[in-house]
Amino acid sequence: MEIKFKDPEIKVIGVSDHRDEVWRISRPHLKVTDKELMDIRKVDLPVHSFAFVSFEITGSILLRDILYHVRPTSDWARSNRTTAINKDTLFYSGEYENSELDIERWKYCTDESMNLDIRKDKFPYTVSTDFCWGGDLRTIATVLKSMEAELPAIWEVYGNLFLNALKNVGLEILPPGRSDLFSSLGIPDEYSLKEYEDGEIVSIPEIEVHDYYDTVMIQYRGKGSLLSQFIRQHIARVRSTLITEVMKCTHISDTIKLVQDDLYDMQVITTIEGAKKLIATRACWFAKFDMASRSSWNDIISTLIKRFNLKLTDVIPCKGDNNACPWKTEQLARCIAANPTGSKGEVNPPCPYITGIPEMISIRKAKFNSNSTLFKLWEAEKNGMDLKITEHGIQYVTNVKTYGFVEESDNHNEAMKGIIDNIYASIS
Repeated sequence: MEIKFKDPEIKVIGVSDHRDEVWRISRPHLKVTDKELMDIRKVDLPVHSFAFVSFEITGSILLRDILYHVRPTSDWARSNRTTAINKDTLFYSGEYENSELDIERWKYCTDESMNLDIRKDKFPYTVSTDFCWGGDLRTIATVLKSMEAELPAIWEVYGNLFLNALKNVGLEILPPGRSDLFSSLGIPDEYSLKEYEDGEIVSIPEIEVHDYYDTVMIQYRGKGSLLSQFIRQHIARVRSTLITEVMKCTHISDTIKLVQDDLYDMQVITTIEGAKKLIATRACWFAKFDMASRSSWNDIISTLIKRFNLKLTDVIPCKGDNNACPWKTEQLARCIAANPTGSKGEVNPPCPYITGIPEMISIRKAKFNSNSTLFKLWEAEKNGMDLKITEHGIQYVTNVKTYGFVEESDNHNEAMKGIIDNIYASIS
């Protein structure tokens, strides 16, 4: 079995450049017939914040997670929930093609006899992924200059790709300015958490609430795959020992030792309202919160719910009304199940409120062996759900009964199949 690779690629998919207009608004005496104001491009000024650039990037998970630490930027990652991952769809990033890689790890990650969320915990940072990232030109200049100065291993692969992508749309990086961005995003070794027990997390997150500043600070040691989710929360500032470790790497081959199932210290700072938004998003059915011992949101969100004395139905975005679901398009894609017409559905089970089937909670438990505190909050809601099966629920059950589940491992799960059989019998 041979590892497959995909070459890194960066291209600009959009530019909104209003620097000249903004500068002229601040200088009303300038004439519209004056030549283009090239001089403002030679100085690091706030006016460069009015040139916004969006990138489409094919690169390593490591690059994605490094860029997603930065605020303010915009980011959107490809979801691995949408398709089955196997030896034909999982690639390693091309910069590692001549490096020694763990073939057993690759075999594990592509093994469809296990469900995807279990295998994702073993994804190395060397896996190739597609994602979008963007920001204003001033921020991008700071990121690239800091990458060149502080992350030489990453710069050697991606530096020219970024510069050429900008050059292709007529943009250049600003003159020298700040180049120590990543130092502020790392956690020095002497300040990282020290409590280990056989390599596992010892305690739930330490959460401090500073009422005067309306601030919540979460300090946590968790797997890199959880960090990958954490850093996408634009409402929070994130620091991690992952950045510290990448700063120590002088060549791209040094980064192979960094893997997503390793433990990293992370610090997340947000407002109390931001923390509540985090709860609402990550306590939602679509989120990953099933296992207390796997890299899930269980410890973080359960602790915050207790800290703010909240009920589950108070914090999930829909409040139990499927018409208010912000993820309804995704949930309906899950109802397709393994129907081969068009594209197959997403790999995870749809929401009980969307389907009108409380037993979806039992299906999820059978699929993931769910045992987390947060999952038990969902389980406690099950008996009180006054639901009637919807057309989407009928579609899901019928499709599973006819075509099976999307993930092959689920089709060998007798508990999941038994629940579907009982529901199908009740609607037939």
